[in-house]
Amino acid sequence: MSNRLKEAVDWAMAESQALEEEWPIGSKVEKDLMAQWQNLRPKMMSRLRVFPGAAEAMAHVLMDRKFKAEEQYVKAGMPILDADLQASKEWLMLEEESDDSLPISDRITTSQNHAHA
Repeated sequence: MSNRLKEAVDWAMAESQALEEEWPIGSKVEKDLMAQWQNLRPKMMSRLRVFPGAAEAMAHVLMDRKFKAEEQYVKAGMPILDADLQASKEWLMLEEESDDSLPISDRITTSQNHAHA
């Protein structure tokens, strides 16, 4: 396993644990997101499953980030449906995998940088 993947998993696990008080892991939307990933991104899910709890933690954190981004877009005046779509595109990794897809570790690093910008 690559160090970048391990870093992404460690990040997701730590962030998920920090979110536990605010929002417990394992919600229906997280489970639905993982089901979508299994369908659209089976290679990613396979890599995450090497680390117990990693897929769940990743779904937990990315749903949180999506909801927070959506809220910010709405506060900035974006229509709710547009805000939902934009935040989903940015955070949920719902596009189908291809051979040239960014590895999950690169996507998470990019998303982390975007969140802190």
